[in-house]
Amino acid sequence: MTDAGAAYILEAWRRPDAFLLGRRTYDLFASHWGSRTGDRGFGDAISDKPKYLVSNTVTEPRWAGTTVLSGDVAAAIRELKARPGGELLVVGSVALARWLLEQDLVDRIDLVQFPVLVGEGRPFFPVPGHDHALELESQRVFDTGVVAHTYRVGGRPEYA
Repeated sequence: MTDAGAAYILEAWRRPDAFLLGRRTYDLFASHWGSRTGDRGFGDAISDKPKYLVSNTVTEPRWAGTTVLSGDVAAAIRELKARPGGELLVVGSVALARWLLEQDLVDRIDLVQFPVLVGEGRPFFPVPGHDHALELESQRVFDTGVVAHTYRVGGRPEYA
């Protein structure tokens, strides 16, 4: 990733009002970014904002500024989104992102695609799952071949 690509992702991390994370991503980020404050970069971007951890197993989060969401998570997320300045950013957390999409709780998708074919791992989009209409808001191509797309999620598509 070039400096321009890292700056693009850092700006995306600075934009939301809070972060919404699944447990595995939360554990990874808490151990790495949780101790990196004062760096004026990714550590500050995430540590300085509220974090919402979706988990039925964690009860005492170790990262300051974290609230655990459990039980009726969909209702809790709807409430967070309805607040003034309710923009939530999901980073990583593929299972959570897929669940949010299926619950119609996603307004926008920022995809950063790297020019790599991965032979293993989980697909991001649900299989099987509902079809979702996407409207391209912006795209940017970096000199390394990395492409960033921003889509507005527009409900179910209509097929001609």
